[in-house]
Amino acid sequence: MPREDSSFLPIVHEVRCMSNGPLLRCLVTCHTVSLLRDQPVGDPMDLKMLESTGWTQETVEGVEVEAQVVRLFGSKALVVMKPPPLEDQPSDAQHTVPIAVLRRFPFASSLQRMSVLVKLPGGTPSEAYMKGAPEMVASRCKQESVPGDFSEMLRHYTSDGFRVLGLSYKPLAAVRTFEEAQEVPRDSVESGMLFLGFLLMKNLLKPETAPVIHLLRSAEIRTVMATGDNMLTAVNVARSCRMVEVGEPVVFVNAVPPSDGQPSALKFIPAESPPQQLEGSYQQEGCFPEQPLTHFALNGKSFAVVCEHFPDLLPKILVQATIFARMSPDQKTLLVRSLQGLNYCVGMCGDGANDCGALKAADVGISLSEAEASVASPFTSKIANIDCVPIAIR
Repeated sequence: MPREDSSFLPIVHEVRCMSNGPLLRCLVTCHTVSLLRDQPVGDPMDLKMLESTGWTQETVEGVEVEAQVVRLFGSKALVVMKPPPLEDQPSDAQHTVPIAVLRRFPFASSLQRMSVLVKLPGGTPSEAYMKGAPEMVASRCKQESVPGDFSEMLRHYTSDGFRVLGLSYKPLAAVRTFEEAQEVPRDSVESGMLFLGFLLMKNLLKPETAPVIHLLRSAEIRTVMATGDNMLTAVNVARSCRMVEVGEPVVFVNAVPPSDGQPSALKFIPAESPPQQLEGSYQQEGCFPEQPLTHFALNGKSFAVVCEHFPDLLPKILVQATIFARMSPDQKTLLVRSLQGLNYCVGMCGDGANDCGALKAADVGISLSEAEASVASPFTSKIANIDCVPIAIR
């Protein structure tokens, strides 16, 4: 979903039809995909994003290839991104110019973003591209480049179950070579950027997911979601997979640390509240909502505040919490151990590097992929869905 001036443009469904420009170059380069035996490997979202562009990645190896890259770009490069063959491109949006990636700042959960420094052929200056959590990306951009309806559009698409990432860029006139790119501090690259738009991705539920969740709940086995995604996306997925059944209320647990002489505060807000109420002032915890079949939902920041400032309430929250959003890898691990501290036998399913610590800490850890998570997990499923969970329990 591109931005133009101070508003969003209509969604572009076919990325290959996009004209050449910063938004396309961001989608083509801002990832950490690598090649293993000439096959692209990496984060599934990065792979899907790159696949949608039709561009391919080539490693820069060998004296001859390195010399060609230097002649073309005036600099060495980590990798070169090449456009698809002309016959595979739309006639009205053809791309012929490759892009060199000079440096990558990988995604960090603590920063909620990643970025790259890239260069076009010739003596042109470099460009920086960044993608990450929309709120984080917007906070690193010049305010005048962020659309006025940013929050409204973000709420709309996350509530609809989309995974939403923010995209941004800026020219870097001071960086023209590979060597200069290695000297630039990350913080200076990822600040003062221009907001480009949203990347919207829909993770469709696998057909096996909802029946397995229903089976577990019928057996009175609790199911809990811990994800790095946006809260509203997580709530939508929880309802879709029947972790939260129709008619069962969701209550957001919002916690803030002490600040400016004010004590730490905790507030319980029904998910059905109007959006403006979700942004209201916080208050000290009063009457704890212990209604049956109420699902608490909290993000990583609130989880950290509850652990530090409301340890006496943590057990009560954990036994009713179903959704944990924007959780870092360390927080997922702490969540597993906190549940074990309440005498739960915890099983954990995960498929990425961010799940490794929690998979290792769980009583039963099941990796749903043969990538990074399988190294830390005692069990690896041969099928990439949770059909294996009831089998493991039996």
